[in-house]
Amino acid sequence: MIQRYSQGTSARRIFPILLIAEGLCLSGMSVDLTITSLTGSSLAPAPWMATFPIACIFIGTVIGTPAMGRLVGRFGYRQVFVFGALLAVLGGISSATALRFHQFPLLCIGTFCVGIYQSGTNYYRYAAADSMPGKESKAINGILSAGAIASIIGPVLATFFGTATNIEYEGSYYVVSVLAACAVIVLLALPKIQSPTPAHMRDKATASTTPNYPALLTRPRFVLGATISFVASFVMVLVMSGAPIVLESTFSQNAQTRMVAMQLHMVGMYLPTLFAIFIFHKKNSEMAQALTGLIISACSAQSSHSPRRLRMPSLWICC
Repeated sequence: MIQRYSQGTSARRIFPILLIAEGLCLSGMSVDLTITSLTGSSLAPAPWMATFPIACIFIGTVIGTPAMGRLVGRFGYRQVFVFGALLAVLGGISSATALRFHQFPLLCIGTFCVGIYQSGTNYYRYAAADSMPGKESKAINGILSAGAIASIIGPVLATFFGTATNIEYEGSYYVVSVLAACAVIVLLALPKIQSPTPAHMRDKATASTTPNYPALLTRPRFVLGATISFVASFVMVLVMSGAPIVLESTFSQNAQTRMVAMQLHMVGMYLPTLFAIFIFHKKNSEMAQALTGLIISACSAQSSHSPRRLRMPSLWICC
């Protein structure tokens, strides 16, 4: 599935393009994650459906990831990346239109498109790794480090442009479209990928060497990694979808406080990638990362039992 860049292509040109595109994507994603629970709550026909629009982001990512992988193998990185960014442009417009006309299904469609976009951007790191043979780990973590900056910018944009129109947060969704449109322009500068072998030969070779899912389930490391990823993603989605609503309804916090909470959440997601560059190659680093995550999660879970004067700081730690 993964195709190598042509030998004449310089990694110094490819990496900055992917880094900027990653930053634009994560900025747009953080805008969506900051406000979608609140907009879903205002449009949902029933209270239990309030978090469904934000769930559509992750549903789109899960559904789109394997499909994007096959498309990358067939058409190459650049075409697929541009296609995903165009979907995000439509997704932001769809979400803004949903607020304008109070259409809950349209909001879900818009966030689903953004989820598909995210599934494509998950391959940015692999494209960078392909361009830097022998330095794959540094390339991957370097691309992901763009989230550390995007985590600050995105919530600020969501809050600042939330009142740009007479409908709250409509302007924020237009920002998602603008950021995705900028990503399209940046990705068009990405060099084409030259396949090392003809497509039919590559497909046969891949089919003969790639294990199927039942075979993967017999590998302990795969099962362990999948389990940890599931638990971590489950907890992350709970925090992302619930924290803005809790801050608004339970703690009666303003938009600036909600912005800080989501910034802390996004920083916690992506800042560790800067340190992962130095610890990734260390022995037993996987176990250290898993134990660190468990300890932090256990500490943050105590926020609901904190004294009232400490509830807000504890909730920020949880985020």
